[in-house]
Amino acid sequence: MATLGNLGNIAVLHGNYEEALGYFEETLLMVQRSGVRKIESLTLGGYGDVHHQMGLDEVALEYYLQALEIQQEIGYHMGEAGTLNNIGSIYKDLSLYEQALEYFHQALPIWQEIGNKEGEASTLQNLGEILELLGKDASEALLHEATGNAGIVHLAAHGSFNQKAPLFSRLWLTPGEEHDGYLTSM
Repeated sequence: MATLGNLGNIAVLHGNYEEALGYFEETLLMVQRSGVRKIESLTLGGYGDVHHQMGLDEVALEYYLQALEIQQEIGYHMGEAGTLNNIGSIYKDLSLYEQALEYFHQALPIWQEIGNKEGEASTLQNLGEILELLGKDASEALLHEATGNAGIVHLAAHGSFNQKAPLFSRLWLTPGEEHDGYLTSM
């Protein structure tokens, strides 16, 4: 089963989408007969990936939602977070930004809980892109909303660095009702 799935992934990398779908179809039939739900969810995700690469986002979304249901059912959190991120990306591509935000906000705490920094960074990047597309100003409140309890956040912003007292350095953001627009570590 794993070999067929790997062959499908290789076919995707080479742009042979029809071939990849054939491998995933064989894999899916085998895993559904064997009852290995985790591999079934990964195979459904593979179907979603191929269809997304082909520009068939609505079809990809259907497969991702099936994969997500299984991942939540069996408690496969890493797969769940990745699938939530993929679903958010589909909604972003379809310009359905509020739905995209919803899925990215679901993925972020899972990545944080399992300690996957790469997944967390990817989701934070997606959140930033959506907020930019929505035309929201880079305020302190919005930054807190987007990043949750992220341990480390990389930003591209204007600011000032105090070499003698680095803790008093600050980023310059858009002022809000409750904030002056300066983000400091204190």
